[in-house]
Amino acid sequence: MSKVVFAGAAILFTTVGANAANLVQDGNFDASGSFAPYWTPTPVGTATVTIDTTNPLSAPNDAMFTGGSSSSMATLTQSIGNLTIGQGYTVDFWLASSDTGGANNQFNVLVSGGFGAFGQTNIATTPYTKEEFTFLAQSSTVTFEFQGYDASGDLYVDNTTVVTPEPTAMALLGLGSIGMLGRRRRRAA
Repeated sequence: MSKVVFAGAAILFTTVGANAANLVQDGNFDASGSFAPYWTPTPVGTATVTIDTTNPLSAPNDAMFTGGSSSSMATLTQSIGNLTIGQGYTVDFWLASSDTGGANNQFNVLVSGGFGAFGQTNIATTPYTKEEFTFLAQSSTVTFEFQGYDASGDLYVDNTTVVTPEPTAMALLGLGSIGMLGRRRRRAA
């Protein structure tokens, strides 16, 4: 009986966690073949960000940062609303590099134009790697911003999500652990 209850709780835990809504619009850059209407790209100097079809993690598109320097990074922004002030949110995205000239690049993610959340420099050629961080909402609407340049190759980003960690899922995990602990104690007695 306890195995059935535990298995049922595990299935419910998985289902609840999977239902978290992504607050980012078009996080895989596939909606229209361009960044519009959800994302705003801003080139700076020789740094650009464009829709790319040659290296997406999930077809058909990704965002590609190329050119520039540490003083001129292209940006890609989106306004994200309906946040709860004081609530934590988890950001996931996939990052890759095709840098062939000594890793002269940088990639940052900012939330609300100054809350530094993620940053990497001198990224060598690497396949897509999942990156993740959490931020605390300071207002009900934030600006989510990718910044990047690559003077000797390209940086790629794809499959971006911003979700609320599921408190129900955490509670179910805790209940399952308590149930297993109670079962152990019963066996020991």
